[in-house]
Amino acid sequence: MLTNNALENIKKYFGTALTPAKNTRYANWRLLSLSVFGLLLAGALWTGYFIYQNIFFTLSNVNAIVVLSTNLTADVVDFPNFQKVRNLIEEKKNLPPLPANIRDIFAYLPTSTYAVTSAKK
Repeated sequence: MLTNNALENIKKYFGTALTPAKNTRYANWRLLSLSVFGLLLAGALWTGYFIYQNIFFTLSNVNAIVVLSTNLTADVVDFPNFQKVRNLIEEKKNLPPLPANIRDIFAYLPTSTYAVTSAKK
């Protein structure tokens, strides 16, 4: 339960909007006005979503259709280059076999010596 000192602090910082009303004569009107404001806000949000979904989204789809329909011409194919690339791809697929005695480049063999110093200072 809030003490009188706490209620006065709440009134001091937040005004009378958050304090319990001594006279509940207008409490129903306050709830009704908040409900109406909430419904207006929900209606505005729904209207914005409706406009986005049915107008802006449709316009972007129409723009994509127009852009795609302007480029419906067939391109001329350069057959000599096409054959060259096709042959290179076939050569890449048919690689020669690897020899069995391939050098292992990841094997570490110590090839140099280093001096060991055991002199005490």
